Amino acid sequence: MAPQKIIRFVLGLLAGVAVPLILAEAHVRYHPPADMQPFLGDESGLKGSFRPDPELCADYATFENFRADYSARLTALGALDDARPTWLWFGNSFVQAPGMLGDAAQAAMPKVRMFYLQRNERPWLRIAQMRALLEHGLHPERIIFALLPVDAVSLCQQPLESIYVNSHGAITTRLRMPAGPLAALIRHSKLATLAWIRSGRHVWNPGFRMAKIGETLPPPLPDDLRQLVSVIGGLSRKHSVPVTVLLIPNREQIAGKSKFAFQDSMIAMCREQGLACFDARNVFAGVQEKQTIFLPDWHFTPRGNELLLAALLEHFKETKNAGEKGAP
Repeated sequence: MAPQKIIRFVLGLLAGVAVPLILAEAHVRYHPPADMQPFLGDESGLKGSFRPDPELCADYATFENFRADYSARLTALGALDDARPTWLWFGNSFVQAPGMLGDAAQAAMPKVRMFYLQRNERPWLRIAQMRALLEHGLHPERIIFALLPVDAVSLCQQPLESIYVNSHGAITTRLRMPAGPLAALIRHSKLATLAWIRSGRHVWNPGFRMAKIGETLPPPLPDDLRQLVSVIGGLSRKHSVPVTVLLIPNREQIAGKSKFAFQDSMIAMCREQGLACFDARNVFAGVQEKQTIFLPDWHFTPRGNELLLAALLEHFKETKNAGEKGAP
C-alpha cells in the first residue's frame, strides 16, 4: 500500500473514532442522563430544599421546607405542641412501612401518639428531622431511633464526606475517584464520568457487601456512625428527652449465619454518649420456625413485630425500674 493511502487510512480511522467520541462528549456534557445528575454537584440540574450542615452535611433549608415535604403526614399526626403523650420514632421501612413497628406500637398503645413519618430516609437525614421537630415544638416522652445493618451499608456507599448540597439546594454525591491518570480523565471528560458511574466503581467501598457488616466495619463507617451518635446524644441532652437506639437484627443474624460487629460497635458508641441502647439480637432466638416471622420481602410479619415490640416495651419497663438513663 502506498504511503499516501496508509496516511489516508489512518486519518480516516482516527476520524471514525474521534468524531463519535466528540459528539458523545458534547451530548453528555449538555444533556447529562438522569443517572448522572446526582453526581454532578453544582453542574447538576437537580434542585432541592436543603442546605449544607456542619454536623450532618445536609439539612432542610427551613422548617417550612421540611413541613411541606411531609405536609399530609404531619397534618394527620396533629400539632407538634399537642398535649397527648408522644413517642417519636425513626427508622427505615422496618419502622415506617404499613404494618411494621410504628403501626404495631400505635395499635398496642392507642393512648400514646406514635409519631413516625411513614417514609424511609437515610440515617443522617432522620437525625436532621429529629432536630427540626424538637426545635419547633415537639416534646416527646421518648425517642426510639431504630437501626439495622442495612443502614450501615447505605453509609458505606454514601459516607458523610461524600454528601454535597449543591447551589440549587439538592443533595448530591461526590464521586469516589480512582488513582492515577484515570482520575484526571474523569474530571475533564463528562463521557468518562458517565462510564465511571455506570461501571459501579464510583461508589465508596465498592467491594463491600452487606454480608460483611457482621464481620467488620470498613473505614470511614465507624467515624461516621460515631458522628451521628454524637449528634443524637447532643439533641437528647439539649432537649432533655431520653433516646433509645434500637438495634434490629437482619435475617442473616436471626438465622445464625452472621455475626454482630455492627451492633457491638453501636453499643459502645451509645455508651460513650450516655444513650440507652436496646440490642434485639436475642428477641427471636426462641422462635423455632423462623419463616413465621418473615414476610416474602424479609420484613417482619405481624408476629415478628409483636415479638420485637414486646421485648422493647419490657426493656423500657426494666430500665425504668432500675432507674437507668433512657427511662421516661
